[in-house]
Amino acid sequence: MPYDPTLAEAAIRYSLSPGAVATVIPGMSNPAEVDMNVAYSDGAERGELDLDQPIATFWPEFARNGPQTITTRTVLAQRAGLPTVDRPLSLSAILDGGLEAALEQQEPYWEPPAAHGYHTITFGTLLDGIFQRVLGMTVSAYVQHTLVEPLGLRLSFGVSNGKVDDIVPVRTTATALVTPPDADPTSRQLLAAAGFGLLADPTAFNSAPLRAATLPAVSVVARARDLARLLAAMLGPVDGTRILQPATLDDLRATQSLGRDSVTGEISHFGSGVMLPSPRIPFLRAWLLGTRRPRRLPRRRPPRTPHRVGVHHRRGAPASAGRAWAPSP
Repeated sequence: MPYDPTLAEAAIRYSLSPGAVATVIPGMSNPAEVDMNVAYSDGAERGELDLDQPIATFWPEFARNGPQTITTRTVLAQRAGLPTVDRPLSLSAILDGGLEAALEQQEPYWEPPAAHGYHTITFGTLLDGIFQRVLGMTVSAYVQHTLVEPLGLRLSFGVSNGKVDDIVPVRTTATALVTPPDADPTSRQLLAAAGFGLLADPTAFNSAPLRAATLPAVSVVARARDLARLLAAMLGPVDGTRILQPATLDDLRATQSLGRDSVTGEISHFGSGVMLPSPRIPFLRAWLLGTRRPRRLPRRRPPRTPHRVGVHHRRGAPASAGRAWAPSP
């Protein structure tokens, strides 16, 4: 059958495309980022957030080493230059808030917003800090109030010990720390550090502390059905609830970063908080976020890797081949 999905179907395929097929999906494709991105767009639409206001104006501790050029949109576009921190942090220290304190003291790894690089874990910590200082609540609380309750979703940041048995465990041990052959040494080092020891072996997400944590970048627990319902509400009313208006979607999907990723070493493409089409995930067409839908997309070969669902891809292949790439409409 031709691959011609709705937004919800494409989201589910994308969320299940890494090696880990589970209710908790860590790494580059995960429900946690969906929630944060939708929440930020929703906050901006309500006038509660100014995406272009320097973070240092409302987060004084961040002004120590963070230049005035870092705004909320800079963070959403993966341009903040803070994919990791120099200070060694244990998992317990991260879960106790140590990562936020370390980010406040960290000098950016590049001058923002001159370059971009995937902020695997720190993305959520930075956004959570902004939420608390601007809206007076965490990302988790905002998502619960504005998304989960109106849409009736079974979705949460972390789960209590009594519900751990309801979660499908991560079974793959395939590392997420993979860079293309032509990646420079700096990118390889940044990617390894950006995972804070969590991405080398994804089964780390089966641990009780991580399952109970409210680490915004990686700790959302949801059913595929609820994730699809959330994304459908971005485009139109779902039982009378619509999250985003067309103008907000236009702003969300406008290209903010496109080119060689300073962390992953591959070609990556981001809007304001969303990942857009790139050589590794070309099926994320712009029309999936509310623009026109084509009649048909080319057939895709089924994946050969066990436990993967979705479009087969070779990480970084177009970049390593030296060919120019531009997103399709």
